[in-house]
Amino acid sequence: MVTYNNRIKGEGLMKWFNNLKISAKLLTGFFLVALLAGTVGLIGIVNMNNINVSYTKVYRENTVPLGYLEEVSANFLRTRIQLLYSVIDTGANTGKYWEKIKGYDSEISSNLQKYENLILSEDEGERKVFDDLKALKSTFDQQKEVLIKYSQADQDEQAFTYIQNEIGKVAPKVDEAISNLYKLNLSQAKSRTDENNASASSSTLMMIVVVIAAVIMAVVLGIFISRTVSKPIGILVTAAGKMAEGDLNIDIGIDTRDEIGILAKSFSNMTDNMNEVLSNISASAEQVAAGSRQVSESSQALSQGSTEQAASIEEVTSSIEQISSQ
Repeated sequence: MVTYNNRIKGEGLMKWFNNLKISAKLLTGFFLVALLAGTVGLIGIVNMNNINVSYTKVYRENTVPLGYLEEVSANFLRTRIQLLYSVIDTGANTGKYWEKIKGYDSEISSNLQKYENLILSEDEGERKVFDDLKALKSTFDQQKEVLIKYSQADQDEQAFTYIQNEIGKVAPKVDEAISNLYKLNLSQAKSRTDENNASASSSTLMMIVVVIAAVIMAVVLGIFISRTVSKPIGILVTAAGKMAEGDLNIDIGIDTRDEIGILAKSFSNMTDNMNEVLSNISASAEQVAAGSRQVSESSQALSQGSTEQAASIEEVTSSIEQISSQ
């Protein structure tokens, strides 16, 4: 039942299209082709936008954080160097070293905060590594305060020993935590880049399929519209040829409501009228022939009558002559 209903709907749609004016058919074809082109363009734009969003996400969530980690790592290294200088240089430059260390600490805190703002709430692995880094950095800051007290008390030997035994143990762990975050972001960036490349390849393949399908549909549509116009015109041309040869017994069989259907109806009316005229002429000719036969018969009857009258006159004349001779 569904198939039958679909067939009925399809036939109804075909009939509706065939009844359209030629200009409407052409406009419908152009509109559908434009719609196909627009669909292809829209799909391309959507795919390009998705790829752009994906690469922007990689840049924002992985590339930018790498820059912050670079700053943290560089300033942490500078801090350690200045700490070592502050212990080695026992002169009046100690205060200068501590001022630089404060500046580096400020940069480290700022970049760590920027990095933390980019961590996604669902990324628990990255959050754990970052929290480990913050905890180690906090331990390092506490050790740094102890070192400052040694330096301010001119306990240089104790300060140097503290750097070696305490700070020397925590600082590498801070570096390792920074390195772990760095590697994690590189791994995520590579994974997302691979996904983006796969998505780009898939989008390219889909665009190729869509373009091919659109081209095929456009060609089929063009052939269909051309046949809806050229086929009935061909029928009319054949009918006109038969009419030119004198054959008026033709059945055009075009019942559409477009210009061609109207022309076909005019052809049918013309052949019907010509057949009627010829029928009337034939009937008139038969009537004339019948009249001619009647005239001929009347002439023969008149001729026979004249002959009979002449014979009668001869008989009368002969009788008169006989009477006269007596």
